[in-house]
Amino acid sequence: MVAIGFYGDEHAFEKPWFTDWSMFVGMMGCFPVYWGQKLYRKSRKIEDPPSKAQHVWLLVTIPALCDMVSTFMMNVGLLWIPASIWQMLRGSIVIFTAILAITVRKQKLPPYQWVGVLIVFVAEVIVGAAAIMQPSSGGSSQDTSIARVIIGISLVILAQFLQALQTIIEESLLHDVDTSPVLLVGYEGLWGFFFCTFVAMPIVYFLPGTEGDGIHEDTLDSFVMLGHNGLLLVLNLVYTLVICLFNIYGMFITEVSNAVTRNILESLRTLFIWVLNLIMFYATSGATGEAWTWYSFMQLGGFVVLCAGLFIYNAVIKIPALMPKVPTDVVMPGEDPAQKGYATIPSQVDPVME
Repeated sequence: MVAIGFYGDEHAFEKPWFTDWSMFVGMMGCFPVYWGQKLYRKSRKIEDPPSKAQHVWLLVTIPALCDMVSTFMMNVGLLWIPASIWQMLRGSIVIFTAILAITVRKQKLPPYQWVGVLIVFVAEVIVGAAAIMQPSSGGSSQDTSIARVIIGISLVILAQFLQALQTIIEESLLHDVDTSPVLLVGYEGLWGFFFCTFVAMPIVYFLPGTEGDGIHEDTLDSFVMLGHNGLLLVLNLVYTLVICLFNIYGMFITEVSNAVTRNILESLRTLFIWVLNLIMFYATSGATGEAWTWYSFMQLGGFVVLCAGLFIYNAVIKIPALMPKVPTDVVMPGEDPAQKGYATIPSQVDPVME
C-alpha cells in the first residue's frame, strides 16, 4: 500500500520497525484487561490468584527484547518472501524450542519427539527451497532478488531461535511463578514500547539507507503516510487491536491448553494465511497476494510434511515403536507435556504482519 510521505513523494509503506512499535502498543492494551479482571474479582469479593513473583515487571525485559528483535527480523523477512512461506518457516521454532528445553529447562525428549523434530527440519528445507526457486512475490513492491529471498529466509529462521528463547522464559514465568498471562503480555508490551521508542527507532532514523531495506527507517514519514491515507491508518489501528486480542488469547492458551490444541490451531492459521493470499491475488488481478505456480506444489508438499512432523511431535500421530513404555512418562494427546517434563511446542503469540 502506498501513500504520500514526509518529503512529498509517494512510496510503499514498508516499515518493519513501525510495525514492531504498533505491536507493542497493542500488547499494552492488555493492561486495561488485567485491571478489569481485578475490579471484577474485587466487586465479587474474589481473592486474586497467588503469585510467587515479586518483580515480574523486571523479569520480562529479556523476553521483551527477544520479542522486539525477532519481530523486527521477521517483518524484514516478510518484505522479501511470500506470507505463506514466511508463516511455514516459523515452524522451525519447534527445533529451537526442543533444543533449549533440553539444555536450559532440563526437560526430556522421547524418541517420537526427536522424529517429529527431524521431520520438521526436512519440511523447512523443502519450503525454503520452494521460496528460492519460485518467481518473486510477497510483500515488497519491487521484484525481489534471490539474495534477498535467502536473507529473508535466514532472518525468519534466526528469529525463531529468539522466539524459542522467549517462549522458554515465558514458560518459566507462567508455570513456575504463577504469573497472570495478561499481565505478562502487558509488561512485555511496555518494555518493548520503551525500547522501540527510545532506543531502536531513533537509531534506525539516523542510519544510512533507503526505506524498506530493513536498516534505515523514518518514523516521522510513517506518521505522515498514515495521515495521508485513511485506509492505511484504519488498517494499522485494526492491526494494533488484533495484536492485543491475539496475545491475550495466545497467552491463555499457553497457560490452560495443551500442545495438541496449540499445534492444530497453528497449522490451521498457516493454511488460512495461504488460502487468503491466493484468493486476494486472483480477486485483485495480481495486485496483491500470492499466485499459484508449479513451485506451489512443492510448497504444499512441505506444508504437509510440516504438519506431519508437528503432529508426530505432539503424539497426535503415534508411532507405537517410539512411544514411551512407562505409563507415568507417557504424554498422551490432551495432556500438557510440560507437566511431565517434556519439551513443549510454544503458542506463537507474536503477531503476523498482515
